Amino acid sequence: MAIASETCCVTDANRNRPGAVNAEAGLVFVRARLIRQITRIERRIQGCLRRAEKAHPMTIPLPERWRLFPVAGDCRSPLIAGGCHSATPHPAAVAKWRARGFNLSLACGPASGVLALDIDRKGDVDGFAAFAELVGEFGPLPETVESITPSGGAHLLFAFPDGPAPANRVGIKRYAADGSRRVYRGLDVRGHGACICLPPSRKPGGSYAWRRPPSDARLADLPRWLLALFRSEPPPRPPAPPLNLSSLAKTARYVCAAIDGECGVLAAMPKGSGRNQRLFIASARLGELVGAGLLLQDRAEDALERAASDCGLVREDGLGAVRATIASGIRRGAQNPREVGA
Repeated sequence: MAIASETCCVTDANRNRPGAVNAEAGLVFVRARLIRQITRIERRIQGCLRRAEKAHPMTIPLPERWRLFPVAGDCRSPLIAGGCHSATPHPAAVAKWRARGFNLSLACGPASGVLALDIDRKGDVDGFAAFAELVGEFGPLPETVESITPSGGAHLLFAFPDGPAPANRVGIKRYAADGSRRVYRGLDVRGHGACICLPPSRKPGGSYAWRRPPSDARLADLPRWLLALFRSEPPPRPPAPPLNLSSLAKTARYVCAAIDGECGVLAAMPKGSGRNQRLFIASARLGELVGAGLLLQDRAEDALERAASDCGLVREDGLGAVRATIASGIRRGAQNPREVGA
């Protein structure tokens, strides 16, 4: 009605000015067109929401901050490029995905404000047993948003903590001061760059369901002991002993002397003096240094091939046969690494 009245509000003065009348009429037309377009968009959004509610009668209102993205029937494969990195909190996009019957995943991390503890129960892995052990030692967790997975596991959602972000983990790791660790299988951490599927998503093995939906509970803060476990890192390695350069030089001279000695004897051997047997023995002795990490294998092979060529063995037996003997000898020697004193 407001638009209609505007079309009639043309003063006598404007009637005498055709250009002004045309400009005013054009403005009214544009304004009416914009209102019609906005009305159509609003109706389309409301239709998407109604269809989503019809397709998913168990849909629970989700926090506006949560960033969501659609996934396939396996509840893993993203249906948009970028996966969780392209997740959005935009209600129109979420309503469209729901209306099309897509499963939805939550992108965990600081953007959504969510850190998830994924308790798995599959095959011989029972995350609930590991969880009960930790709770028995440190105490119960506060009530928080929680869902049930099709395999009988659970997703416990917590407020994303301040400070250093916990790393995503498959199996919570607990390190001792001596560097040893205990892995709690079936307890996974889902933070930045990870995701969890939300109810009422469904896959062939069953559906996800809320045990404590976000409409009935708030995201609890992580207890200090659990946050410490999530951030647990192996203790630093003890400092390495100072490098003894004189010892390294002595070892290098020893290795060079070994190469020169073995290859020098072989290179000087005449035909009929057991050159092939000597080649194998020299290869095995240098192989001991290869096994000890004191000599690169390709360096040993090059030196032995040159010695075999100098004594005529390559010309008479062929390079393939010589290389086979060298490889066999080095393998034998590498099984018994040589200990070289400092």
